[in-house]
Amino acid sequence: MGGSVKSSGKPSKEQFARLVLDALRQAGEKTDLQYDPDQFRLIAGGEAVAMFNLGNAYAEYCAAAQTKQQNILRRFIRSWFSRHKEVPDEFEDARPDLLPVIRSRSYFESLRLKVAVEGKAQLHCSYRVMGEHFGLGLAYDLPEAMRIICQDHLDGWKVPFEDALQVARSNLAEISQEEWANPFPGVWVSPWQDNYDAARLLLPDLIRRHEVKGDQIAMAPNRDTLILTGSDDEAGLACMAAVAEMALNSPRPLHGLALRLVDNELQPFLPGPDHPQHNRFKGLWVRSIGQDYNEQQELLVKLFEEKGEEVFVAKYTAMQHKETGRVQTYSVWGDGVDTLLPRTDIVFFIRANPAGGGEVLGQGDWDRVCRVVGHLMDRTDMYPERYRVKEFPSKEQVAAMGAKE
Repeated sequence: MGGSVKSSGKPSKEQFARLVLDALRQAGEKTDLQYDPDQFRLIAGGEAVAMFNLGNAYAEYCAAAQTKQQNILRRFIRSWFSRHKEVPDEFEDARPDLLPVIRSRSYFESLRLKVAVEGKAQLHCSYRVMGEHFGLGLAYDLPEAMRIICQDHLDGWKVPFEDALQVARSNLAEISQEEWANPFPGVWVSPWQDNYDAARLLLPDLIRRHEVKGDQIAMAPNRDTLILTGSDDEAGLACMAAVAEMALNSPRPLHGLALRLVDNELQPFLPGPDHPQHNRFKGLWVRSIGQDYNEQQELLVKLFEEKGEEVFVAKYTAMQHKETGRVQTYSVWGDGVDTLLPRTDIVFFIRANPAGGGEVLGQGDWDRVCRVVGHLMDRTDMYPERYRVKEFPSKEQVAAMGAKE
């Protein structure tokens, strides 16, 4: 990398990495530090190798006013040195500082894949699936950072995940007494901005305090934003989508999927196809799940290259009708290709031709494809979900799924 740069404005990723490296060395970091531009992270050598992703810090730095950028840099440097602070060996010592964390489910699944790609010992971060597309984990809360709790910590404490989660939930409830903002009739936005706003999804009684039209609908587009409105409140849903769109463009995004509170369970929510807000909410969901699929695809390609296996990891692609605004997703099932297929609205069936191109033989919506050739689709345990397909449908089966358009 080039020389150091002033800590102001919007630096390039390489310049920001140099800022951080210079600041770490000035703060007394003695270990060998390397910048990995492909993964946009720093790697600290020494007895215990540690990796630190720069993406969130960079996004936060670039989005901040210049007068606040230096404080953001200082906060990141403090969090770097928190890796030297161990999680307590005794559960009772950790108990007061345990809090729940909510991330996209892909956050936890990508960690597992990254470890496999890099050929390192399996890192098991315990988490529970919430609302199908979110992951609920545990953190040890430090003044300047948080440490995600792994299964090794729970094993050392001899405490089951659910027991530790109950303690973390109680701790979170104690610090969640403030009044919510009410920017629009029937819409409520969390006030804390403490990196645990999204985790308040775990507190159904807190959510139910707010009167809405219909069922409670919640969105957690980033760590510091939790939005509530009602399923029967069209104007409220429009306002929710607008707030979520802005929050997803802020640092530390989570997911653009809305959730409905049913009893004490959170379920994915999408307004019906005829609802005025359907396209907007589906667009937010597709944007997030598409990013999850893209990251998964990159990691799987690297993993199969390392293993020497020839498997085609099909792409998840979104398209939007110019006139109706309707959002749809599609993937490609190729003839004679061992494929990992993502779940999409539409599947195209393609056969390569001698000229080097591909001929579209037909297409089908997902439900019809599953009815006709579901026996050829082997669902894996991956998230986002993928199906292993090795055999191509017959001419008759392709015809039964729908002719090409």
